[in-house]
Amino acid sequence: MLIPPPPHGAPAECLKDLQRFLAHDDPIARPAFLLLGQYRTVETDLVPLVSRCPLPPAPSSAPPLPGGVHRRPAPPRRPLPPQLVHYADDEEVAFNALKLATLMTFPVEADAVDAPRQREVVWETCQAFVGEPGALGALITLAAGPLSRHPRMTEKDGQTVQLILTFVRHLLQMPLPAGGGADTGRRLQRARGLLVRRLGSESVLELVSMVAQHSHQSPFKSDATLLLGIVSDLFQVRPARAPRPRAPPPPCPRPAPALPAPQDPAVSPPSRRASRSPT
Repeated sequence: MLIPPPPHGAPAECLKDLQRFLAHDDPIARPAFLLLGQYRTVETDLVPLVSRCPLPPAPSSAPPLPGGVHRRPAPPRRPLPPQLVHYADDEEVAFNALKLATLMTFPVEADAVDAPRQREVVWETCQAFVGEPGALGALITLAAGPLSRHPRMTEKDGQTVQLILTFVRHLLQMPLPAGGGADTGRRLQRARGLLVRRLGSESVLELVSMVAQHSHQSPFKSDATLLLGIVSDLFQVRPARAPRPRAPPPPCPRPAPALPAPQDPAVSPPSRRASRSPT
């Protein structure tokens, strides 16, 4: 049985309420933030809302963005399961979901209360977006309209692009996973490697490159520091490489044939002439 959709604007209003809760949350204890992590709101509600919200994809024949960057066709999205509500062409819902995701991935303060649990929630939030194919691509679809209006972008257009860049920076700064141990660093390296591959396959790196080319123009001048941070974090990521096959061991050299040992002339047997007795 399909769930009837709520009145128009209800999803966006709910997302705005969650944003207000996080904006007025205690910056040290963050009880509202931890409560959303306990209910797994990002994984069960926010990511499906962003990745499967049917925003109008950019056509493959669309003109290139400023700087000669062409839009990639939107990746095919999985069909909506029956229990999810269908919000057709509602960019306001996706925009507020992006704002909430950015708030949920803010780095944890050094003096935070229960810092390990807060870092765990940030880690789970990052993994929810990285592990869902098409989620990051949907966020880039939000930037297609504002970027097509460059250099005559509105204030909200600039805020949208800046919000996407901030969210990308938060993803690149994902904390260490919980649990500790010797495998923690390898898990983080694998997660960041997967993130970089997602950023490349879903056109996020093209967005960063295009904005960097126009960072001397408005409204991207104020994002220069943010862009430098993203580029620096990208160069620090080392994607895991597949192990190289071992080369077969070289064949054992055949032993050289033994040569006859040289004889010492002092002990060599006498010749026939020397053995004859004198007459």
